[in-house]
Amino acid sequence: MLELDDLSWLTSQQANAWLLDLAHDNRPIHQQLTYLRKQLSGAKAGLLVQQAALRKHAFRKFGFWAEQMLFTDKSLQQATDRWIAAYKAARYSRSVAVHDLCCGIGGDLLGLASRGERKEEPASTWNQTTDTRTIGWDLSAPVTRLAKYNLHAVLGRSAKRIVDVVTGDVESLTLPAKALWHLDPDRRPGQKRTSQATMHRPGPEAVERLLKTHPDGAVKLAPACQVPANWAKSAELEWISRDRECRQLVAWFGELANHPGKHRATLLSHDKPSHQTPSKARPGDPAIDSLVSYSLAGQAGRQLPTAKRLGRFLIDPDPAILAANLLGELAHQHDLAALVHEGAYLTSDHPVDNPLTACFEVLEQLPLRVKPLAKYLASRDLGSLEIKKRGVALEPSVLRRQLKLRGSRTATLILARLGQREVAILAQRCPRPGAAK
Repeated sequence: MLELDDLSWLTSQQANAWLLDLAHDNRPIHQQLTYLRKQLSGAKAGLLVQQAALRKHAFRKFGFWAEQMLFTDKSLQQATDRWIAAYKAARYSRSVAVHDLCCGIGGDLLGLASRGERKEEPASTWNQTTDTRTIGWDLSAPVTRLAKYNLHAVLGRSAKRIVDVVTGDVESLTLPAKALWHLDPDRRPGQKRTSQATMHRPGPEAVERLLKTHPDGAVKLAPACQVPANWAKSAELEWISRDRECRQLVAWFGELANHPGKHRATLLSHDKPSHQTPSKARPGDPAIDSLVSYSLAGQAGRQLPTAKRLGRFLIDPDPAILAANLLGELAHQHDLAALVHEGAYLTSDHPVDNPLTACFEVLEQLPLRVKPLAKYLASRDLGSLEIKKRGVALEPSVLRRQLKLRGSRTATLILARLGQREVAILAQRCPRPGAAK
């Protein structure tokens, strides 16, 4: 963990100049350290190289913002990415103060603060006491120092009038009346990450106390978190995915819950199918203006019919659908059936155009035996395969080496179970009307 003395130097203009140079330095780390140690102390050289590496890892979460921010390894792993933060912030009113509890290095805080910024209003019109600002809280002084730096680095001078970051224990915090809140509890109170909400800090008891006085808020959780039973009844539970990865579960309470007691699966995407009605994540941020969200809300655990045969089309649901236990809801809405009982792949004789699914037209169904499969694929002049699998042990990377294909055509090969059999399904992706090319 970074100490305050380390941060005092890392946030200096001198350190920033070195970090800008390292951003374009592609030499191995040991060579970078050797060079820096000729100019600086070993401790400072180590801090710079570590931050440069973290900024590169952070690009996937923060885009070009990462080039201006500072991180710790743990805080980067736990931070909400820029796009999900903007999507979540859109649920919060622009006219009410929002307190981001356990804000970390500022992932969600940046989204919430941007939500509150009104560029058409002069700073003098902002009431700093009743405030419509965003306030971040964290128990760690070094972490709040990082959050303040990141907010200023990304938002510039406007950060001072729309956001504040305070060091404090949120479990003993008394929020102003009518304030909204967002809580990101520590999922690693010990050395290992846990999916048990009762092991988080703050835990469910602290959340219950907060809900009695401030019923409108949200708790950020890991997708696999085991949610307390009373939350499942009163909150809307939303699983959010981006880039085919389910990244976050959010429990929405009070007025922030659109469907209390139900589950929601949400995909954030830049594709815009023509006949769908997507919702904008949040207007006003040029980097995410094209970002849209697609959701399916319904009753979790609906009965899932099992197919007697493979239909003309195979449907692969988004990971958020599976995490939210909405496969039965999806099947019910689109008249689909599962290849196996409680399986993930669905099938039908009609195509499905839903952004929360990938639809494939079935070309051939074959037994999952390597030698005859390789012979068949070679006869079809297939050389480039997208290989997907669920419910079978064979790894796509292993199968690819075993097939030794040399053809010129491309297709998708889906490894799955159909009843008691393991099958290889040759398919091609169905084009999505109106999707971005």
